[in-house]
Amino acid sequence: MISGVEDATPNFPNVHRGYNNILGKLGKRDKIQDIQNALRIADFDGDKKLSYQEVRQQLKARNLSEMEIEMLFAKYDVDGNRELDEKEMQQMFADLEGQKLQLDDEINNQQSMVASDSSRPPTAAVYGRGNGSNVPADEFNVLTRRVDRMEHSIGSIVSKIDAVLVKMEGMEKAKVKRRENMNKILNSISESENLDEKAKRQQMEQLVREELQRWDSDQSLNMRR
Repeated sequence: MISGVEDATPNFPNVHRGYNNILGKLGKRDKIQDIQNALRIADFDGDKKLSYQEVRQQLKARNLSEMEIEMLFAKYDVDGNRELDEKEMQQMFADLEGQKLQLDDEINNQQSMVASDSSRPPTAAVYGRGNGSNVPADEFNVLTRRVDRMEHSIGSIVSKIDAVLVKMEGMEKAKVKRRENMNKILNSISESENLDEKAKRQQMEQLVREELQRWDSDQSLNMRR
């Protein structure tokens, strides 16, 4: 590692990532809060039990998917009777509250990190205009060239992968087209009134053999390329 690079790294990307992380965690926290509110009003008849349909009706209104609802319900429906009793409900609410409190802690920590990054010296330090851990211009130029070479290598690899994917896509399309044509031919043979059953079977078997031979030949050619 080049001396001073870590301390002189621009802070703005870190701040941007930090804000994105905070927004993501706030979204999760709001979702948990919505689930808690929905479950509190889901017990329509006040029997301190929640049926699957009661839970589903409320959570669907909060835009949860069927899979999310099923997974949440199944996690706490310990006896599998499609109903949450008072004990199971208490466990669910306790877990949800615990998840929300954990997110609160993570959000607070992330906010502190963002505030710290925002107060650090800006990119001027990289070019030697800041104070403290400055990077000499020649070391910075070496690092820049290394990054450029790495980006070029990655770009070359991505281009090769794209070429392979395009080739595979073309092979798959050709295979589908050939299968469709073969099905049409087999159907026409099957529906032909000019051939008896034995002749139809012989023609079908011949077509299948020829198709398998072509497939083997194509596979061999593709492996050599």
